[in-house]
Amino acid sequence: SITHHFPTSHIRPLDTGRDLVAVADLLEEAFRGELEPAGVRAVREMRLLGQWGGLLATLDSLIFPDAAMGPGYVWVEDNQVVGHLSLRRATHRAAAWLIGNVAVRADHRRRGIARALMEHAIEHIRRQGGHQASLLVRASNLAAVRLYTAMGFRQTGALAHWRRPPTPRRTAGPLCALPADVSARQARAGDQRKIYDMARATQPEDMAWVEPVRCSDFYLSLIHI
Repeated sequence: SITHHFPTSHIRPLDTGRDLVAVADLLEEAFRGELEPAGVRAVREMRLLGQWGGLLATLDSLIFPDAAMGPGYVWVEDNQVVGHLSLRRATHRAAAWLIGNVAVRADHRRRGIARALMEHAIEHIRRQGGHQASLLVRASNLAAVRLYTAMGFRQTGALAHWRRPPTPRRTAGPLCALPADVSARQARAGDQRKIYDMARATQPEDMAWVEPVRCSDFYLSLIHI
């Protein structure tokens, strides 16, 4: 007789005690060449934490006491993590949510895994009383853009990343000459409100609910003065 093996697959909540290393590997593969330095550090730290194994399983209930604040979901096939999606509230106890790190292993794409993860996340948000969900996607990632558009998402804003080519470290002086009527100085404690007002004025209205600008975010302690 001939036995044919059919892969078993399912979606489940991410288990911080056993999934972090696999998720770190998945994110590194899916976003290779796209991660900013902060993202590279985050993946490295995720892998390090994952190596603690069972300890995180014990701490998980302390770090994420509310199921609604959990870190997301994974798609498991034959006991291997091949897809991942992170999920969190935009603000504490808000009805708005952020979806991120939607990633599927290259050899498992075009099989509906990303869509299934997204549908699961949206249903989770609905069950928790949420009514808005937002995510970031690179404009060049046409497959992802098509998926999110087909699922009813619409563009509400755009982020631009500016990069300056590496230059030899300067020992003194400004990086560029300032106009005669412009001067620069170190921020002071009294500048907090002005910086906050400027940040609010430059934030697109449709993006305000995603990451609200808070005055406390611009607090200048004695360490920064």
